[in-house]
Amino acid sequence: MLTQGVHSYAFPGFTKKEVQSLMARDRHYYKDKGLSDKFLEKAFHTAADDMWYPTIAELIKNNVITHQVKSGKLISAKKRF
Repeated sequence: MLTQGVHSYAFPGFTKKEVQSLMARDRHYYKDKGLSDKFLEKAFHTAADDMWYPTIAELIKNNVITHQVKSGKLISAKKRF
C-alpha cells in the first residue's frame, strides 16, 4: 500500500514570490527527469495543507518509481504495465 503523497510548498517566513520561485525551479528539475506536465500540475496545485496520493501506475509512468522489490528481488516496475 502506498502512503506517500505530494503537495505544493509552504515555508513559514518565505514570501509567496520566494515559494513560487522554488516550486518553478523544482518543477523544471522534475520535468527534466521525465515527470509529465499533467503529473506536475496536479502535484504543484495540491494545496500545502492537503495531500495527493498518486497511484502506483502514475508513479511508474512518470519515472518516480523505476524498480520494485518482490520476494527479495529487485525488478523493473515497467514490467508490471
